[in-house]
Amino acid sequence: MTPFKVHLIRSGNVSDEFYDEVASLLRQFPGPMNFVTDANYEKFLLEEDEIQEETTSRSRFFKADEVHYEEMESLQEFHLSKDYSYPREIRVASWESLFGICRRYRKKNKLSPDERIVLLTELNNEHNWFSAADTNGENNFFVHSDQWEFFLDSENRFPVAYLIATGILKKMVFNSYTSLNMAIHHSPKGCISDFCENKREIILKMRTADICSDCMQAINNKGINRDLLSQCFQIMEHIRTQLLFRERFEMLQLPSRIAITPGREPITFIDMGNSQLRLAPLEKAVFILFLKNPEGLYFNRLSEHREQLQEIYMTVGHNLTLANLNNTLDDVTNPMENRLSEIVSKMRNKFSRHVGEEMAEHYAIDGQRGERKKIKLDRSLVVWDDSAYQAE
Repeated sequence: MTPFKVHLIRSGNVSDEFYDEVASLLRQFPGPMNFVTDANYEKFLLEEDEIQEETTSRSRFFKADEVHYEEMESLQEFHLSKDYSYPREIRVASWESLFGICRRYRKKNKLSPDERIVLLTELNNEHNWFSAADTNGENNFFVHSDQWEFFLDSENRFPVAYLIATGILKKMVFNSYTSLNMAIHHSPKGCISDFCENKREIILKMRTADICSDCMQAINNKGINRDLLSQCFQIMEHIRTQLLFRERFEMLQLPSRIAITPGREPITFIDMGNSQLRLAPLEKAVFILFLKNPEGLYFNRLSEHREQLQEIYMTVGHNLTLANLNNTLDDVTNPMENRLSEIVSKMRNKFSRHVGEEMAEHYAIDGQRGERKKIKLDRSLVVWDDSAYQAE
């Protein structure tokens, strides 16, 4: 199958950080879908009169509008173990406005019909769907990037990535709302074609990461390329693994093993489907330094470990001149500067976004004020993939 581009674009309040995280997650899995971000990191805004401020109810917030389907059967309530609140005030845009962003982007950039556009938007939409394909048949999509905490116990990037991959696949199999209507599951099966009128049912297909036999037959009948199907399955399975591992962590409190590799290579979380977290070279060097000193280090005495930090920093792929390298290390080890605290804080935020705040406690550098700071993680869970990083 000829590879095709999937252009990821975003509306106004989707952060650079989240935008990059979704793209990075999807790019882990090679295949015909080539996920690209906007070269100028542009944010696309709607006019104020295109956005409605609405007061919503609990039942309205958790129920998707079935306006595009006929004779839909009512769904059984899928109860979660937690009783979630919901936002009373929401900002709502019409489908036409959201797809209008995609159409303008397509025209401006002269994209071919085979190139896909996915708009990540924090705005709610008029029919209260998680995602949708363009009603005029073009390869345009939107995915709601916000409010996932009311439906899943995971970072938002996981369900968003799932809906991007499966949305593209479904569009190729059921290329119109009429054909999709014939295949839609009104009662959830844990399949990509579950409608999820009760929006809390989304957890079932995320946890199952499956395609039912009827939909698989439709995929076979359509002649969907196996490489694309494999890429989609890999993304789905990775997200399923992430969700299940987090649930098990809550029960067992066992963090994932991590693999530390040389150079600029990211940290790999082995038990979380080999998910990867990329740290900046200096962040990675500091992280390794504290891993190799399990008893902990005093921030105000880090200069005593400057030589060890420099040795590590030389292995992580920095591109500094010798003079800049020395200046950087001077700043980090100077107790009068705040550079080390800034690095540690950034790393904590990255770990929290990647594994969740509770599990991040095992990987973050932490300690009482004036005492040694250390990484809590059991060192038996650290796999050193290169002799340059062997623990002392």
